[in-house]
Amino acid sequence: MTEAIYDICEKLLNIDNLYSVEYDDDEASVRRFIDGIESINAGKSHLEDTHFLSLPPVLNLQHSIEMQSRRDYDFQDFALRHLTKVKIYTGGKCVDNIFYKQIDYPINSEKILNSKDIINWIKAIRSQYLTEVSLCFSDISEFVGLYELLEFLSGFKFNVIIYVRADDNYAIIQEICRNYPRVSINVLYHPGDEKISSNLIQYNVKHTFLISSEAQYYTIERLSNQYNDVQIETVPIFNGKNYDFFKRSVFLSKEDILSSQWDKKDIFMHQVLNVNNFGVLYLMPNKKIYSDINQPELGSICDSIYDLIIKELSCNYSWRWIRNNDSCQKCLYRYLCPSPTSYERVMNIKCICTNL
Repeated sequence: MTEAIYDICEKLLNIDNLYSVEYDDDEASVRRFIDGIESINAGKSHLEDTHFLSLPPVLNLQHSIEMQSRRDYDFQDFALRHLTKVKIYTGGKCVDNIFYKQIDYPINSEKILNSKDIINWIKAIRSQYLTEVSLCFSDISEFVGLYELLEFLSGFKFNVIIYVRADDNYAIIQEICRNYPRVSINVLYHPGDEKISSNLIQYNVKHTFLISSEAQYYTIERLSNQYNDVQIETVPIFNGKNYDFFKRSVFLSKEDILSSQWDKKDIFMHQVLNVNNFGVLYLMPNKKIYSDINQPELGSICDSIYDLIIKELSCNYSWRWIRNNDSCQKCLYRYLCPSPTSYERVMNIKCICTNL
């Protein structure tokens, strides 16, 4: 291998170069190297102001699936790298039971997890790669061992996020704000709510208003303008009757897609993995584990975390769910589209493009 070819390989290995590298076409060995790559369709050269070689990225997840029979340390560490977030639904009483399949929202469930269930599961994961643990409380006042759980989670570097309804026990939320400043709290408001909870307005929490119409959006926009120092966001919710609202205000047109500000890395990722879902596991009140609540379970908290990850990589319920359905396959712009979301599964639609 000549020094020039070695230099090309070194630059291609640097992810910051996004699989493209400039090269000198005057050297015969380099030209032969480029011709060899193009002859096996492994890459393509092109001329701009200078000569460039580009290689399409290949996400080697299939290799990890083939390694599933191994249980040595290297494989376990490799598997854990895929898991970055866990979302935990504690269960309990909740007035709504249709939103949790679309967004981070509490579930109405007779079964309820307790702190020991969650602590033991996090301990069993034993991963340094977790970046976020979120907790969706259906009724925070009936959760057993709340402060024991928060003390345990505070001992880790990952972010801890709590989702709680605005009409839940505000005194407990206030106490968490005062005593656990590293814990982020997201207060959820029902569609149609128009006021911020007066009991929480002075605390550093995010106020998330669920909306099901344009009118609700504009109402919350006016509310947000009144409270410049308060974190307020709107999240669309499908209620079974507002498909037209989604088509007008949530779905994307061809013009929206073409005006999106993606870079090469984003487009490459859209081809091989789901940016929204990759690396996320859900723990439900019945102790079942999912990669997508709208898909079959992967197992339970009794199963090895490695087996759960391998099952997801094998079955592809969520992490590698991309726009490869019949409608999107025909579209030239499919990888400029955002990754598929839970909305599409709940609404039983194939894509979010208004032009199809």
